Amino acid sequence: MTGSIAFGALARIVMIAAKNESSDSDAPRILVRAKSNIGTGGGGFGYDVAAGPLHERPDIIATRIEWKDSIEGSARDLLANAESDSDTGGGMSKLEQARQFLSSTLAFCERPQKDIEADAKRAGITKSTLGRAAKDMVDKRKTGLTDGWHWGLKNQGLEMPPQGPFPGGFGSSEPMQQH
Repeated sequence: MTGSIAFGALARIVMIAAKNESSDSDAPRILVRAKSNIGTGGGGFGYDVAAGPLHERPDIIATRIEWKDSIEGSARDLLANAESDSDTGGGMSKLEQARQFLSSTLAFCERPQKDIEADAKRAGITKSTLGRAAKDMVDKRKTGLTDGWHWGLKNQGLEMPPQGPFPGGFGSSEPMQQH
């Protein structure tokens, strides 16, 4: 869903469909319950889209849904598992690929988040996978009102500049410079 948060808030049940690239499932797609305020949340079903002739008109080929087994868990976990467990062809999951990307990209210095995201996109890493990989391994800091966020590896030992919102201003140990 895009747009106003009101669209999701208005609905009694919100379902999310996603391609399941996980290697441990026989369902190529999943349908999960992201929100339900009239019953329990979470869980869903695996499914596949199959092509075949219509019963009434065998000369017309149409698609239909083939339902698979039910799946248990929260929508967040199921969707993360569907994306992060997939093999990228080199024997490495997408999440591991993103972690390796961050380790090499931030090996020697911190960098602007927007540059990291652009490089990750060119490398075929989605923004959500990059965010999950960064969660445990990246320190994030705001460098000012217009400069945006900078990322650096945790426990890297690099000296981080003061984290105040204004250089030399409130929240900063840097002395103010007179111009």
